[in-house]
Amino acid sequence: MRPRRALAALALASATVALAAGCGGGGDTSADLPAATVPPAVAAPVAVAPVATGGVVTPGPRTPKPVVAALAGSKVVVVAFLVDGPADDADVAAALRAVQADPGAARAADVFVYRVGKDKFGDLADLLGVTGTPSVAVIGRDRTLVNRWDGLSDAEILRQSISDAADTAARNRGAAATAAP
Repeated sequence: MRPRRALAALALASATVALAAGCGGGGDTSADLPAATVPPAVAAPVAVAPVATGGVVTPGPRTPKPVVAALAGSKVVVVAFLVDGPADDADVAAALRAVQADPGAARAADVFVYRVGKDKFGDLADLLGVTGTPSVAVIGRDRTLVNRWDGLSDAEILRQSISDAADTAARNRGAAATAAP
């Protein structure tokens, strides 16, 4: 069974159980019903608590491997979530391209851009507390969440945030010793 059909079937079964249990009030008849179980194919993923600004970013169980590797390094990590089409998302995408074209910012940061609906980003949005687009998170060399913008952000503010984040001590001291200045 395809995942969407399985989820729809599970939702329908849950609604049927709720109606049979008499959710509209009255006596408790849930003791008469068998316990509902979630099939392993549609089991809920492990919840990841979002990191607040200033909190340490630790990869979750489904964080993309390139981001996990970047977090193990000594560079600033920039993660963006965008949707193709809306003007704000297009403006943030242009700002990110400008930052990546800047030699200083490109040396200081690893930039990851995820297109919602096209790219797989695992638990990264949950981990960073992203609930909409455009959204950009800047993670310092010490692996603290320095900034997160939900909405429009320009190249200059992104460059400044990367510069500020690069001034932090690298959390992975072994990687910091081998990093270029």
